[in-house]
Amino acid sequence: MMWKTMMNLLLVLFLSIQTSFAKEVTVEGLGINRESAVNDAMRMAVEQVVGTFIDSNTLAVNLMIELDEIYKKSRGYVKSIKIVNEQETTNGYRVRAIIDVDSDPNSKLMNNLTMLYMLNDPRIAVIILKNSTSQDEQSDPHATTVEAAMNAKLISMGFSHVVDANQIIRLKNPQMLNDIYNGNQSPTDAANADNSVEYLVLGKIRADVKNVQVPGYGSSEMTQTSLLEAKANLEMRIIKYSTGDLVGNFVVTGQGMDSSSSRAEDKALQSIAERAAVELDKTFRKFASKSTAGLQIIVSCSDYNKIEQLRKDLLGVSGVQNVYIREHSDNKTVLELESTQKAHIIVQLLMKHTKLGIFVESVNDSLIKMNVN
Repeated sequence: MMWKTMMNLLLVLFLSIQTSFAKEVTVEGLGINRESAVNDAMRMAVEQVVGTFIDSNTLAVNLMIELDEIYKKSRGYVKSIKIVNEQETTNGYRVRAIIDVDSDPNSKLMNNLTMLYMLNDPRIAVIILKNSTSQDEQSDPHATTVEAAMNAKLISMGFSHVVDANQIIRLKNPQMLNDIYNGNQSPTDAANADNSVEYLVLGKIRADVKNVQVPGYGSSEMTQTSLLEAKANLEMRIIKYSTGDLVGNFVVTGQGMDSSSSRAEDKALQSIAERAAVELDKTFRKFASKSTAGLQIIVSCSDYNKIEQLRKDLLGVSGVQNVYIREHSDNKTVLELESTQKAHIIVQLLMKHTKLGIFVESVNDSLIKMNVN
């Protein structure tokens, strides 16, 4: 819809406007020595820049832990620092500094903030499926290498909730994972019930190794060298854990060369793992930019005026862009929300915002059931 596109454009413009006014800030830092005081000043500077964004958009309360992880890495977001005053006091070392925070819309800091804003930093489990469904294949070194490399890359890119795949594998079997990958079974049929994962990233890998040959000197015949070349192919599917919906899929390829077959394979696998992590990031951003609909609220209430008030209260919740009344009969009303917030966050913020008497029966990613009196 056109208005959704406009909202996304406004978000980008908002980020651009904020960064143009909040790049260079003057802050004071305090620490037990000069180094710790400078680190404190850098954190204060990043907090000040990020705080402008948070105050204007009222990010969900559960993001504060994730934001604190960003603040811990403040040094990586600082372009330059100029100390204008420093002194050692009885309370510690104090510095006053002018700090330029890299808050360009395409910077790592703003990309991380945008990801948190749009997806609330999802819990992701990367599982590379084995070519065989036998239990003996559980220790497949190719799968282990790619999973570890992808997890490391995703964490370095700002995803802080990357779940160890072994936690999932212990509760399932290879055949079941293959069925989910092929669309023959929903993850909700096989999932652990604690909602510890929001997205399953399932992949299948193929790697081949061959000798490297070059044309012989003065001859058209090929001469075999001591080098080996490995080529790897990885097909990925991203599945929403709670619904089984296919969010995205892609294929990446890579290659590596070495005198050892195993080292050549490792290079090829490392290459595809890093490329896959980048593609996964792109897919999530693309999905997040248009994933603002589909949350329903089923309300039990005999007073339609209270339903109208509930709708108004929901529109006042941060991140809720629109609320539609889809059905109303027999004291049951179905509301549909367009929102960037998660269901449980909407409930938390609504309870603080409304004067209605609300009892919440259940909450999951796509449905809230409540009584209003």
